[in-house]
Amino acid sequence: ENTSSRLIMTFLLSLGSFLVAFSPSLSLLFTVVFPKPQLVILSITAAFFYLLSAFFSSLFWLPVPDGSAAKEGGIATLLALTIPSVIFQMAGRCSFVKLYFRVEGVIRRSVKRHEEETIAATHARNNDNRSHRSSNRNNDSTNNYDDDDDDEGSNDGDPHAETNALQLQLNDLSCSLSSGCGYALLHSLFLYGTLLASESGESSTSTGGTLYQPSCSDVPSLIHGAVIACLFSILDVMWMMLTFFGMRRRGLYGGHGNDNNNNNSSSSS
Repeated sequence: ENTSSRLIMTFLLSLGSFLVAFSPSLSLLFTVVFPKPQLVILSITAAFFYLLSAFFSSLFWLPVPDGSAAKEGGIATLLALTIPSVIFQMAGRCSFVKLYFRVEGVIRRSVKRHEEETIAATHARNNDNRSHRSSNRNNDSTNNYDDDDDDEGSNDGDPHAETNALQLQLNDLSCSLSSGCGYALLHSLFLYGTLLASESGESSTSTGGTLYQPSCSDVPSLIHGAVIACLFSILDVMWMMLTFFGMRRRGLYGGHGNDNNNNNSSSSS
C-alpha cells in the first residue's frame, strides 16, 4: 500500500511539474501555432536555430571536463563560459529573424508581381470587351446594359485577396509568438526534460520524484526546476518578440524594414 501511494504521489508530482514547466510553450503551440501550417514551419525552424546556438555554446564547455573544474576556477571561469552561451543564443535569434525577413520579402515580391499581372490581364480583358460591345451598340438600352456589365466586370475578384490572405499568416506578432514557442519549447526540453525523466521514476532512485537539493531543502527539485523552465520559456518568447521588433524597427534587413512594417500594420488591422 505504501508503494502504491508513493507511486501515485510521484505521478501527480511529475504531472504537475510537467504542466508548470511546459504550460507557456504548449499553450502557444495549441492556440497560435497549430491552426496555421506556416507558423508550424516557423516554429520548427526556430527550434533548429536554438539547436545550432546550443551546439556552438557547447564547444566552449569542451575544455572543462566537469562542473567541479568550473567551480574551482571561480566566478571568472563561470562568466567566461556563460557569456559566450548567451551571445550565441542571441545570435541564433537574430539569424533566424533575418532569414525570416528575407523569405518574407521574396514572398511579398512574388505575390506583388502576380497581382500586377492579374490586374493587367483584367484591364486588357475589359478593354477588349468594351471595344467589342461598342461596335455592336444600336440604342441607348444597349448602352445602359453594357455599362452595367462593365461595372460588374470590374468587380470580378479582388486582386489583393491573395496578399491579404498571406498577410494574415505573415505578421510580426503571430510569427514572433510561434518562433518564440519553438525556441522556448526546445530550450525547456533540454533544460528540464532530463531532470523530469531521471526523477519521475523509480528506476533511477528509490524515492522517485521526491528528491531535494541541499540549496532548497523544503521544495522538491522537480518543482523549482519546473518553475525555472517555465520562466525561461516566457523569457525566450519575450526575447524573440523583442528581436522581431528591434530588427524590424532598425531596418537591419536591406532597408526594407519600414515597408514590411507598414504591410504588417495593415494586415493586423
